Amino acid sequence: MGSTPVDPTFLVIGGQKCGTTWLAEMVSQHPQVGTGERKELHFFNIPQHRAEGLEGYRRQFRRPPGIRALGEFTPDYLYASETGENGERIPAAETVHRWFPGIRLVVCLRDPVERALSALHHHQQRGRLPAGADPFTAPPELGILDKGRYADHLAPWLERFPREQLLVLFHEREMADEHKAETMRQVFTHLGVAPDFTPAHLYHRYNARRDDPTTWLSRLPLIGDHPGLWRPLVRPLARLRRESPGVTATTRQDLAEYYREPNRALARQLGVELPWPARAGEVAVQPAQ
Repeated sequence: MGSTPVDPTFLVIGGQKCGTTWLAEMVSQHPQVGTGERKELHFFNIPQHRAEGLEGYRRQFRRPPGIRALGEFTPDYLYASETGENGERIPAAETVHRWFPGIRLVVCLRDPVERALSALHHHQQRGRLPAGADPFTAPPELGILDKGRYADHLAPWLERFPREQLLVLFHEREMADEHKAETMRQVFTHLGVAPDFTPAHLYHRYNARRDDPTTWLSRLPLIGDHPGLWRPLVRPLARLRRESPGVTATTRQDLAEYYREPNRALARQLGVELPWPARAGEVAVQPAQ
């Protein structure tokens, strides 16, 4: 870690269960990128971590010679806020903008239905929820439903930062195997480093369910770097893997209905057509004009 404190130049701000671990693994390999001591510094979402102020945060980064971009990956930043002295809500975006108005931002988004079910499974595996838990009755503080309302959480960031400073990556499109190489060129260009660097293990999967066969196949030597040879064969098996206990087709349909309007709001906010599949009779949202 460098002895001279420096400002970060980028933040990957979210979202949870949307591919930020994979992105961190790829970006941190670039020889012109420096990262925090840990993948997630949680500086802007945990008030105690800000006790040392700006200088304390700047000291978290390594900057050896040749580094052109410095940053970290904390998916909680997308949702984070704190309560001000007068009881007002202060989003993390406000603090980040006050300190680093020119910083480059990256956000990863995923079909909120799949994100919610992934979060449900995550909390069940860690004993926070019982088998058979319903996403609609899970404790609100877990954010299983709320964290998929992306437009609400992006609003404070887009109110403070120009749209060109925020790169949005969709899990279903930019993080699909056939697009990963081009996605990394796009990310590196956004961060201001050489875009032609190809990270190792581009097709590995991180933080995926253990019962998904693509998880362990992606990590096998040689084979893992050529998913086109095996993924079409195992994809049907992945679809058949057991759902989290209590998840039914009705649960999925109810989640799709819950996110119908939030998805429309997101499409309008970003001016894009969302890449996740239409559900419950929904016609794909058209991009804003």
